[in-house]
Amino acid sequence: MKKNYKPFIRLAAAGLLITISFFSFGAQFPVTNTNNNGAGSLSDAINQANATPGPDTISFTLPEGGSMTIAPTTAFPAITDTVYINGYSQPGASQGTIAGRTIRVNIDGVGLPITTDIFFISSHRVQIAGLAIYRAPNFSSGIRIDLAINNVFIWGNYIGTDSTGLSTGLGNTYDGIACNTFNGTTASSGITIGVKGDGSNDANEGNLISCNGEDAIIFWRTVSSTIAGNIIGFNKNGAGAGFGNARNGILVTTSSNSNTIGTNGDGIADNVEGNKIGNNAGRGIFIASVSNSNIIAGNVIGLDISNGPAGNGNHGVEINPGSGNLIGTNADGTSDALERNTICANTGDGIRIVGGDFFGLSNSDGNTISGNAIGTNGAGTLVQGNSAYGVVLLSNNDQNADNNIIGSNGDGTGDDLEGNLIANNNKGIVIAAPAGASTLLGNRISRNSIYDNAQLGIDFLNDGVTANDNGDPDTGPNELYNFPFITRSNVQGGNLVVSGIAPADAVIEFYIADAGGTEGKTYLFTAQVNTTYLGINDDSTGTASYSDVTYGTGTDEKFGFSVPVAGLPAPVTSGTIILALSIKSTPSVNSTSEFGPSFISTLPVRLVQFNGSVDKGIVSLVWTTSQEISNSHFEIERSSNGRSFEKLGRIAALGGLSNSYNFIDSKPNVVNFYRLKQVDKNGSISYSKVLLIRGDLDKIAAKVTPNPFRNALNISFQLAKEEAVNIRLYNQTGQLVKQQTSNASKGINTINLGDLNNLPAGNYTIELRGETVNFRQQVVKQ
Repeated sequence: MKKNYKPFIRLAAAGLLITISFFSFGAQFPVTNTNNNGAGSLSDAINQANATPGPDTISFTLPEGGSMTIAPTTAFPAITDTVYINGYSQPGASQGTIAGRTIRVNIDGVGLPITTDIFFISSHRVQIAGLAIYRAPNFSSGIRIDLAINNVFIWGNYIGTDSTGLSTGLGNTYDGIACNTFNGTTASSGITIGVKGDGSNDANEGNLISCNGEDAIIFWRTVSSTIAGNIIGFNKNGAGAGFGNARNGILVTTSSNSNTIGTNGDGIADNVEGNKIGNNAGRGIFIASVSNSNIIAGNVIGLDISNGPAGNGNHGVEINPGSGNLIGTNADGTSDALERNTICANTGDGIRIVGGDFFGLSNSDGNTISGNAIGTNGAGTLVQGNSAYGVVLLSNNDQNADNNIIGSNGDGTGDDLEGNLIANNNKGIVIAAPAGASTLLGNRISRNSIYDNAQLGIDFLNDGVTANDNGDPDTGPNELYNFPFITRSNVQGGNLVVSGIAPADAVIEFYIADAGGTEGKTYLFTAQVNTTYLGINDDSTGTASYSDVTYGTGTDEKFGFSVPVAGLPAPVTSGTIILALSIKSTPSVNSTSEFGPSFISTLPVRLVQFNGSVDKGIVSLVWTTSQEISNSHFEIERSSNGRSFEKLGRIAALGGLSNSYNFIDSKPNVVNFYRLKQVDKNGSISYSKVLLIRGDLDKIAAKVTPNPFRNALNISFQLAKEEAVNIRLYNQTGQLVKQQTSNASKGINTINLGDLNNLPAGNYTIELRGETVNFRQQVVKQ
C-alpha cells in the first residue's frame, strides 16, 4: 500500500503548483505607516484588496527610522479575496534561510481584544510571507485559516517571536497557525506551511514557529496539505531553550487525511523539506482523531542543530487513532535516505501508535514505520535515546492496532532500506497487552537494527521475555507467536550453518546480536521452515523439543539452513553471536515474535540459567549450562548503573554437558547489576543477560522504584522457589487500575509494570502477591 503514496503526493503537489502559478497579483496596495487604520495602514490595504476582485499584492514601505512594528488595537479585516501579503517588499528585508533572512516588519497582537486572531484567512489562494507575527491575545492564534479554504501558502515568516528570531516570551496565546479548527465537516485542502517544493526558492520558504501557547501548527479536518521545512520549538538557529510551544509541535486531527509532514520524496528540494521539531511540551507530531494516510518523512524530532538533546515533553510521534499512515521512507529509490525521520531524546516514546478513542473512536491498522533512526542517527553512532520505548503499539476502548509494519514489508522492493535503527531507548519495541476486546495482531517487525536498549529489543506484554509454550496461537499481542530456538550455529566450509526449532512454516530472520546478546543489531538473512525460500532450503525434517528456564519449553518443527558466508551483508566468524525472530506466514500473516535466545557460532555454550539471591548482605550468583565446547572461562562483572561494568572474578569453564557454577559477592553495593562474560579459548567473548540485584533485598519483602513514578514501576523481590505472582495497582479509592501476572523464578526477580502514562497524578497502592510473598506499598504518580 505504501508504494502508492508517492504518486498520490505528486498529483497533489502538481495541483498545488498549478494553482499557485495563478498568483499573478495584479493590483498593488502599499502599507506606508503603522497606524491602526486609515490610509496607508495594513487594515486599509486588506480592505482594498478584499474589494478588488482577483489576485492582489499588499506591499510595505514603512518609513526608516520609525517603528517597524504594527501593533493593532482593533482586528484586521478578515482576508476574503486572493492576496499576497509580502513582508519582504519592505526596504532592507531580504529572503534567506530561516537563520539567514532579514525580516523588518513586526505584527504585534498584544493590544488586540481577546478572541482576535492576528490574521484570519477566509479566501482561497492567499500567501503570507516575510512577517514576524506574535503575541495574539487570549484564545487567539497568529494565523487562522477558515473552514473549507484551499491553496493557502504561509512561508518565510517568524511566528511566535519577533523579527530577530531570538526572543522568547512573545508567543501567540493559542496556536501559531490554526487551520479549520473546530469548524464544520467540509475540509480545507492544499494548505502549504513552509516549503512548497517546486524547485524555486525552496531553501528560503520555511517558517520559524515557536513559543506559542498551544500548538505550533494545528490542522483540523485538513486534507492533501503540506507542512515542510519549518523550525518548530527553537530559535531561528535551531537551538536555544525556552522556545518550545506549550502543547504539540504539529497536531493533525479530526479526519485530516493525506497530508505530508516533511519531505514528499519526489526528488525536488527533498533536502530542505524536513521539519526540525523539539522542546515542545507535548508531542513533536501528533496524528489524532481518526486521521489517515498521512506521511511523516525527513523530520528531526527531539534534537537541536548540533544533535544535542531537545526532546519533546511527551512522545516524538503519536498516532491516536489513525490508519494507513507512513512514518519514514517508502523505499522507491528516490530520496529514501532523506525520508528518514530522526527521533531522539523525547520524554515519552519515540513513536506511539494507539487504537482507541481520542476525540474519535477507531482502529489504528496498517500504519508503516520504516527507515527511521529512533534513539540514534542514520549512521547509528549518536546516543540520544527516548526515555521510554523506541516504538510502542497500544489499544483501548475495544479498538485494534493490527497489521502495522515496523521495518520491511517484505515485498522484495527496497526491503534493505525499510528497516529502522532503534537504539539507546528503555526498550526497543513494545506491543502491550490488548485492552478489553481489542486486538494487536498481524504486526510485522522485520529487518530492523535493534541494539543497546536498556531492556529488551522486542517485548510483548511489556513484562520481559514472554516464554515460548506449546499450543500457539495464544491470546495476546501477535498471538504471542513463538520465537526460534537455535541449537547450532557454526561456520564451516565457507557456510554459516544454523539449525534449531521454530513454529511450522515460520519465516525466520537471523541477526548478529548486539553487545548485550539479546537484541538483533545486524540483519543477516531470511529463510523459512519446511520449504525453500529466497533460495535457501530447509534441510531438516520432523519435530524436536527444547526447555529453557528463561525462554520456555515447547515442541516445534526442526529447521536447518546453510548459507554462504561470502553472501551475507556482514562478516560471520568464530564467536559471532546469532539470534533470530519468527514471522508467521499463515493464516494470520505477519505476526512477529520476540527475539529468541542467542547462540555463539563455533562456541556453543548453552546458558540455561543465570540468577542470584541475597542472604545477610551477601549476593550469591548461580548459573547452569547444558553444553560447553571450546570455552575457556567465565568472568563475573558488576556495575552500579547498568552501563559501566568492572570485573569481580573469574571461574574456569568445566566443558562438556550440564554444568553448574556459583560465585559469591561478599561486598555488594546497595544496587548491583551483574553479567557473565563467557570467553572462548580463541579469545571470542559473549555476554549473559544482566541481573539487577539489591544488596538489601533480604531485609525487605520487595523494592518498588521509582517512587514517585511517571511511566512505569519496577518491583524487585526474592523468592525461595519458582511461583506465579500477581501484581495489582489500585488508585486511592481502591479501584483496580492495572494488574499483571508473571511466572517468577527462584532467586531475584525484577518485574516491570509499564504503560502508566495515562494514569492521573496522585496516590496509588501497589500489591505483590504469590504463594510465598505478600507485599503492599503506597506509591505516588507525578
